[in-house]
Amino acid sequence: MKKSRYFLLLFIPSLLAWILSTFFASLIENPILNLISLIGSICFFSAWAYVFWTLGIFYQTLVGSTETEFPGLKIENIKVYIEELGFNIYGKILTSCVSNEKTPLVIVLTGGGGHHMKLIGMGSLLVNFGLKVILFDHPGIIGESHGTTPESKIRSVTRSILTLRKIIDYIISRKDIKTEKIGLIGKSLGAFTVVYGGFSDHRISVIIGQSVGLIENKEDLEKIKKIMPWWFKKYCQFIKLDINDMLNLDYKQFKNPKFEALRNRVYLLQTKDDKMVTYESFFKLKEILQLADENCLVFEKGGHGFMQHQSSLIGWILGKLRKHFFTS
Repeated sequence: MKKSRYFLLLFIPSLLAWILSTFFASLIENPILNLISLIGSICFFSAWAYVFWTLGIFYQTLVGSTETEFPGLKIENIKVYIEELGFNIYGKILTSCVSNEKTPLVIVLTGGGGHHMKLIGMGSLLVNFGLKVILFDHPGIIGESHGTTPESKIRSVTRSILTLRKIIDYIISRKDIKTEKIGLIGKSLGAFTVVYGGFSDHRISVIIGQSVGLIENKEDLEKIKKIMPWWFKKYCQFIKLDINDMLNLDYKQFKNPKFEALRNRVYLLQTKDDKMVTYESFFKLKEILQLADENCLVFEKGGHGFMQHQSSLIGWILGKLRKHFFTS
């Protein structure tokens, strides 16, 4: 049963009970009617409490880590000018204070509504795992990583892909960043960015996408938009995320024989009840990439935020990073 139905099952009967009992109680003094009115009031307010509780959980999935202290972590602020966009993209490089030896490096991206600061907690974990970490904003995010024109504040997956490739060029050009392998991790918009933007890049050793699917045509996109909750569509409008831009994604690269050897380094995570990226879309991507089951982690429930699965996610991701970075 959908979560919205819980609210309706509580709200509508209790509202009717409260209205009817209040009306008749004004005509007839009856303890039973007063009791019904009391129960209706309790259910009525419980329904609204459920709504605010659900919104609170959703908010927590957006804000990410709120920690501010990370002992042993060296944080360097970076900004990279993207000529094609006409403005700077801001981010951070996370490294260990103990050693600057040559280690693998991972780029981690948030979803469309996230900010790179919210990933420092996860970045700290990856640094302790023996990696260097790059975090940066999607172009257009509210903050520093956007220009001054209204158009520059629009977020789109193709602009994020452009930025990802420029950030990789920037990393390789810096002589002081010692790395031997590069990995990509992304969620939602970040997942579309790393999978579609990094797949054909031979410099990438491993790609992990959380909530990402195949979009070949307008019909595929409409199926995704149809199942999206109304509030998420409004949220996308609020953050100026251009969903229609996904039609410009290069899905043909997945069918290109010259990239066949690169497929096995792609890993996907998905929930079957995701209302933003459908399971059907995920499965079509899995098929076109010809991924083995061990390359995919699927949960029956958890929604777009993978609720109650964070420990499993981290363990699974670290296992894949270990496979590609630390085993010969």
